[in-house]
Amino acid sequence: LSSSSNYEQDKLALKRLVEDASVSLLAGYHDHFRCDPQNEEIARLYDEAKRLAIPLLRTSYVNEDGDDIQALEMSLKHSCFEGIVQICHDHRRSWKFCGPFSPVPPDETYDIRLMLSGTSPESPYVHLHGSTDYRTGLPFCDFVLNWYADRGSNTEVLELGKECSEALTRFLRNDNRLGDLAWIHDLRIGAHERAADTLVNLTSSIFRGKDAGAPMDLWENEQVMSLAKLSNKLARSKNPDSALVARNSTIIENSLNLVEAQRILQEDDLDGDGSEAILPPDELIVLAVNKINSSRDVENIKKYGLCGLAIAHATSSEDAIAMIHGAATIWEACIRSDIHTWNSLARENSMAVTGISEEDLSQRVRGTAFVGVNGEFATSSGGSMQGVGFLSNVHVRRRVLESLGSNEDLGKLLVHSAEMVGDESCSFKG
Repeated sequence: LSSSSNYEQDKLALKRLVEDASVSLLAGYHDHFRCDPQNEEIARLYDEAKRLAIPLLRTSYVNEDGDDIQALEMSLKHSCFEGIVQICHDHRRSWKFCGPFSPVPPDETYDIRLMLSGTSPESPYVHLHGSTDYRTGLPFCDFVLNWYADRGSNTEVLELGKECSEALTRFLRNDNRLGDLAWIHDLRIGAHERAADTLVNLTSSIFRGKDAGAPMDLWENEQVMSLAKLSNKLARSKNPDSALVARNSTIIENSLNLVEAQRILQEDDLDGDGSEAILPPDELIVLAVNKINSSRDVENIKKYGLCGLAIAHATSSEDAIAMIHGAATIWEACIRSDIHTWNSLARENSMAVTGISEEDLSQRVRGTAFVGVNGEFATSSGGSMQGVGFLSNVHVRRRVLESLGSNEDLGKLLVHSAEMVGDESCSFKG
């Protein structure tokens, strides 16, 4: 063309040639396909014709103004999903950023949202929803969502999915690429039980101490579980007898308790931005014991001891043995922080004919960490953490006493002191 003496005329002739050839090619295969839609060879050739003709209609010879109108019309007429999505995407500024919050009305010509939602009989796009893509076998809505997911445009998938809710639900359940975001769509459509379960599963591998890739930090865990808690409450209001709701409620509370416990145990070490990786329960138990061992202040030991017991309780639904071991480790650490006092009292109590009097014993053990933790535990747990109690769980108590050795007098004294805490006549609770 550049050497032609009639450039404009030749250019127009070439444009018409490409247009006519493309339209004729598509029309011919379309007629054959309508006559024999089950013919695999015709279907294949028709698909190849679409992939050849549509890009030609988008070339500068034909599409001089860059509006792609004819290419889009042919793509729509022949259900060429690839052409439709690509053209609408390339012209997305004409519709995506216009509308209620813009002085410019959207150009509906390229608005793929209308095509996705156009399932009613009177819609000019209804025929798209009765077709499938030859190469992928996907229906129109699924194809569009998959097209954007292939390009990492997760936001587009969720936004466009508003126009085809069932297709998005199906896509999120069957495609792992966006599985972690399925809860967003579930909340939109009121599937609160499913949303809560998805959110719980996002953190469950971390909660159970398993390696699941990049560690989740405290802030992320707390935000995810807070969303899960809200969604689970809405689910409970709809289905109060759901076993899944009850299970998730326990996991959510335990996970949030673990976050709070870690914050308390690391309050002097955290950077303050919440970016610290969440620690699994066994590491938190070790951290609580280290805090107890290094502290000389009974109030701090009580705080760390209660944190440790809360951590042990949080593992109860997953591993009863780990719960018993964790609780026993915390109680033993609290006792050992005053072990000289307890050994001295045990010797004195065994040597006295009638033992140490109740009044004298209450005064002398009042300031020990073990009694202090027992007092706080009795008033703050409300019976919900009996599984980690020194008195309430015989397995915990037996393991603690075994770890302290074979001093029977010490064991009896500890049990008696713990029993006294529950007596309202004693004033250990402050």
